[in-house]
Amino acid sequence: MDAVKAAKPNPAHLIEAVDAVGGDLARTVMVGDADTDAGAARSAGTSLILVDFGYTEIPAAELTPDILLHHFDDLVDACVALLSDA
Repeated sequence: MDAVKAAKPNPAHLIEAVDAVGGDLARTVMVGDADTDAGAARSAGTSLILVDFGYTEIPAAELTPDILLHHFDDLVDACVALLSDA
């Protein structure tokens, strides 16, 4: 059984996951590689980091993330940059 009621890109997927761990949507960063990840993040009002090395048919750059990563080594710095602006 799924832990949340809705599948991405429905924002409830992300909202319920954040609520389940006592998080704060204002300080949430969605990290993904596909249009469903981008849709969930945008609808939930969270920051969005996409990687350009995922499996999506739509290039991640076309999904207009807040930050586009080319390597996971840059993830921590990207999160810090987004969260320091929050």
